Formats: sequence, structure tokens, C-alpha cells
Amino acid sequence: MRFSSARFNAFLTGPVGQSFMWRSAFACPCVVPHSGAAKAECPLCNGKGTIWGEEVSARAAMTNQSPQKAIAMFGVWEPGDAVLTIPASSPMYAAGRYDSVRSVDSTNPFSMNIVPGQNDKLIGTIVSIS
Repeated sequence: MRFSSARFNAFLTGPVGQSFMWRSAFACPCVVPHSGAAKAECPLCNGKGTIWGEEVSARAAMTNQSPQKAIAMFGVWEPGDAVLTIPASSPMYAAGRYDSVRSVDSTNPFSMNIVPGQNDKLIGTIVSIS
């Protein structure tokens, strides 16, 4: 039996594939090269040090959503991280550090107090506000 990368890519984008929106990350020009710190008042990144490109539609297969020690050894693991298997035919195959990946078919409940007159921004697609 021989492995077929074309058939594997078709499997990942077809029966097991899910829709995602991917945004590539770029360092903001306000980041100080010596420290890596961003300027808190920067209008481009809001002090995060990273800016993101436009969202691109992509397909990938959700491999795992629970932390695994073996996977965590490859880099920093944060609560809520998920492991995706990305087909080579997907634009998200070029994903890098700090990129943003959003599942199209899921929602994330959150709580945020918004005070009138402050500059808080809701980021992403909002499904409902209660």
C-alpha cells in the first residue's frame, strides 16, 4: 500500500474537513527591536505588537482539542489550543506564529463589560449580545 498525498489532502478537505478563517500575523512597526515590546498607544495594534491580515477561507481537519504532552513539546501550549491537520492545498498551510485561526462552525461565549466612552472593541464575528 502506498501513501497518496493527493488522496490524503482530498480526505482532509472533504469528509473530515471543517471550515476555518485564517489571518496571517505580522509584527507591528511600533515594536521596539531591543525589547520586543509594543507601544501601548499604537493605533494599529492597540499595544499588542501584532497586526493581522485579511481573513482567508480555509479547510482543515480538527485532530485534537485536548492538551497532549507530546504536542506541547513542539511549542507553547495554551488552554483552548487545538491541533489541526492542514492539507498542503490549503492557504492556511503557510500558517505561522501568532496567526489567527477561527472556526467558522463554532462560537466562543465570553463576558465583557463595555463602558460608554472607552475604546473597547469587539473583535471577530458577533453571533449575539445579551
